[in-house]
Amino acid sequence: MNRKSLLRPVAVWHGTVVVLVSSLVLSSPAMGQRDLGITKDPGPPVRAPVTLQRVDDFVSGESLNARCIELAAVEHSASRRPGSEPRFSAAEVIDAGFRLRVTRQGLSDSVATFRFYTPNGHLYEQIDVPFANNPGDRAERRLPGYPHPVAVARAEEQRINGDSFFDVPVALPVGGTLISTNSLYGLWTVEAYLGDGDNPCTKAVEFYILE
Repeated sequence: MNRKSLLRPVAVWHGTVVVLVSSLVLSSPAMGQRDLGITKDPGPPVRAPVTLQRVDDFVSGESLNARCIELAAVEHSASRRPGSEPRFSAAEVIDAGFRLRVTRQGLSDSVATFRFYTPNGHLYEQIDVPFANNPGDRAERRLPGYPHPVAVARAEEQRINGDSFFDVPVALPVGGTLISTNSLYGLWTVEAYLGDGDNPCTKAVEFYILE
C-alpha cells in the first residue's frame, strides 16, 4: 500500500510482533486511508453484505483461493455466545486481534493486507503485515509508502492432519483511539489480501466493537 511520507508511523505491540500502522487520517480515499464519515452524512453503506462461515466458537471467513485457509478473530470477549460474531470492548482491550491462516503457497506472498471497515461501511484502517515462517530476531522489511522499515511478523506453523499451515497475526488498535473518542461502536468488517492481489483471499469477517 502506498502512503504519503508525512504519516507518523506508530508501532503497535501484539504479543512479540510489532505491526506498523498509520497515525493520521489521509486525505485521499484512493490511498487506503481512514474514511470515517464523522463530519458529513455518509449516506448508505458503500459495501455489500458479507457472507460468514461459523466454525466452532468463532466466526471465520472461508477460503476463496488455494493460498488462504481462513481469517478469524483470536482475542474476544469470553461472554460471547459460541458461533456469534467476536466482540471487543474498547474499555477492556487495547487491540482487536485477528489471524490469517495461509497455506505454504500463501507463505510465499510474504505480505498480508488487512482492511478494517466501520459500521457505516467506510474504510477506517489498512494494515500491511510483512511475514515469514522464521524471520529471525529484529527482522525488518521495506514496504512501498512507508518511511521506515517494518517489522516482519512471525507466521507460526500449524500442523493439521499432517499438513502445514501458517498463521499471520494482526492487531487493530482499539482502546484510546479514534474508535473510542468518536464512539465508532457497532458491527465492523475486516478483509484480508495476500501479496499484490486486488481481491480478498477469504470472505470477510464481521465483529463487534463495543464501548
